[in-house]
Amino acid sequence: AYHLLGNDQRAWAPAELDDGVQLIELSYAARAADRVRIHETYNPGAVVRLILFDERGSVISEIPVNDPTRKAPGYLEVTFPLTKKPVAAVRVVLDTLKITGWNEIDAVELVGPAGRGWAISAHASSYYTSEHKDLVAKKK
Repeated sequence: AYHLLGNDQRAWAPAELDDGVQLIELSYAARAADRVRIHETYNPGAVVRLILFDERGSVISEIPVNDPTRKAPGYLEVTFPLTKKPVAAVRVVLDTLKITGWNEIDAVELVGPAGRGWAISAHASSYYTSEHKDLVAKKK
């Protein structure tokens, strides 16, 4: 659905409009990584930080982000030095007050020398509807 533009009920959105800091945490098959691609489908530009975790849940790196994405659909690519430990989870931090309107994310790729990976499960600080929460829970 990445290439779809606009308000997409399948994309993640926070429970409330312009509600400050929101988090999405995604789990992956662990891999060494040097970038994360965030596919933004509606009102992009609110991502302010990425936090990478290893398989034990320890923080590998916290990466400040200045999200320049303004046109949707689009993707934000955040690059960083290749991780020494495999990345098993990524927390995407958004400041929904930074960009007015519903900030929607369709997908988050974890990319490294061995290829790219898509999330195998996800949870967030809030969800626009309980339907979104139920869909994510079914993926776990």
